[in-house]
Amino acid sequence: MSLQVIVVALALVLIIEGIGPLFFTHKWQSYLFDLSKQNPEILRRLAGCMVTVGVVLMIIFL
Repeated sequence: MSLQVIVVALALVLIIEGIGPLFFTHKWQSYLFDLSKQNPEILRRLAGCMVTVGVVLMIIFL
């Protein structure tokens, strides 16, 4: 895997993650406020699932 592929993947993540706060600022703030009130264990499990899915997809497609 080349450095260019990694940079392009990072750029796509930044673009996708930035769309929500850019176009839906008030809804995004409300979402983050609601998320901050959640149980830390639930957030940790959700993050673990996201990382696992990401790793599996990278293994499948690379």
